[in-house]
Amino acid sequence: LPKPREHQEEPAPVVTTEPRNAPTGLSTALLYNAWSRSHADLVEAFSAKKECTAKYDCVLEALRHLKSAEKDAARAAKLETYIHYYESIHRKTRGFTLLPEKETLETVQGELKIVASVIDSMYAAPSK
Repeated sequence: LPKPREHQEEPAPVVTTEPRNAPTGLSTALLYNAWSRSHADLVEAFSAKKECTAKYDCVLEALRHLKSAEKDAARAAKLETYIHYYESIHRKTRGFTLLPEKETLETVQGELKIVASVIDSMYAAPSK
């Protein structure tokens, strides 16, 4: 007869700032589009005072994948700066649930617009 298994505790999850299941061979255009859509979803949810956790997670994951796919070190460093910028907004809005003291919705939307304009300038195809 087989012996019963002894109870073993599950190891604690490892927290990392690197993206899960980093994609291989995905174009920066595809990753940029994933970030762009998730950014728009986050702004929309925050503006409507809806739950933002999943939207925020998607933004960071897409941006981290974009950074990992970026071959230019200066551009990757700039993306890392904006990852930290998102994290800062996340902290001060307590997870995109509250407006910071003495700030308005428009202030936070403006900060998110700054992120979008810089990343758009790096990756968006020029308009014809």
